[in-house]
Amino acid sequence: MNYTTLLVYRVNVTISAPSLAPVGAPVNVTVRGHVYPSIDASVLLSVSGCGVYNGVVRVNQTIQYSSARPCTAVFTAYTNTTKASASVRWASLTVGVNYTRLGTIRGLPVFPPRGFSAYALLGGVPVPARVEVVGDFDRLGRVSYNITVEYMGVVNRSVFVGYAAPPGSYTAANKTLGLLPPEARPYFQYLMERAAATGDWDLVDQISRLYTGAPTPMALLARYLVERDLAAGRDPNVAAAEALRQIEPLVLGMAGGLFLAFVRRIV
Repeated sequence: MNYTTLLVYRVNVTISAPSLAPVGAPVNVTVRGHVYPSIDASVLLSVSGCGVYNGVVRVNQTIQYSSARPCTAVFTAYTNTTKASASVRWASLTVGVNYTRLGTIRGLPVFPPRGFSAYALLGGVPVPARVEVVGDFDRLGRVSYNITVEYMGVVNRSVFVGYAAPPGSYTAANKTLGLLPPEARPYFQYLMERAAATGDWDLVDQISRLYTGAPTPMALLARYLVERDLAAGRDPNVAAAEALRQIEPLVLGMAGGLFLAFVRRIV
């Protein structure tokens, strides 16, 4: 009498892999499983979505896979009783920046100094990458920051360029721009752009101060002199205009005294 022994193996598998990785980074894909009875077993593994792969791997073996472009790969392991899948998305590693946007000059952002930071994005999602920002955070004017982010061995370098400006000066200048007559605005706009580029806001601040006080007679005369120079396309003599405001109390006092003397004479 002949006897035939049939031994049935049951293999249960799972696949572990990171769900997100930067383009170019190799990821470890592990086919984990339990074989009963215990033997050194292999399973079929297929990959689709980032190229095509079909092969045989051992249970509890790790393979490396990478992609040179953004895509999503689906890894599927087959056994005689089960099937397991996992997906990995390769996405671009980019840089995000944080700052308070005051405005824009010639297409570049204007922001307060010492208020800039950067972070890493992977497919638009923030990731805990190493971030390094190199630049002068105390400088006013046109600035550039060299930003480096590194995640899973992939490095992205970028440069951020903008204008660091005192918030009070920039806000007051924009308000003054709206108060100026149309013919004086183009040159004042140029003075704002020059201040933003050089970091020297003294002249723009002096002009803005002329429009923050009450419109007294001397203040209106000072504004007229400034607006005349701006309309002519030259830097205004703000010192002379400011002097008119400074002597206004004296002039008004003298005028009041003369008027009082005149009244006394006619009464």
